[in-house]
Amino acid sequence: MNSADQFDVDGDGFVAPIDALRILNQLNSPTGSQQVVDGQIARTDGALATLGAIGDGKQGFLDVDGDGYVAPNDVLLVINELNRQVVQDELATAARLSLAAHTSSPAPNS
Repeated sequence: MNSADQFDVDGDGFVAPIDALRILNQLNSPTGSQQVVDGQIARTDGALATLGAIGDGKQGFLDVDGDGYVAPNDVLLVINELNRQVVQDELATAARLSLAAHTSSPAPNS
């Protein structure tokens, strides 16, 4: 889990669709949804498989909720965060437009 931002899977400082995709790619890999032990995937045979390197070779933070597993709910948490950001951005834009319309309206004649 990324201590700076739990939803920033690749550690680039941004939460973006690629963060969800990185988890999906792990879930679709041969090791799939597995337990995370010291930053590695615990295979069913007891061996540890290194998580796929991302970008600059970092392993990434695929266990978004910190429960010790890379699982579908980790993807869902990132998607929910992306949706929350979109709604927040839309509300901020609507507030700015409303304020601009209100302040630029001519004063009524008395």
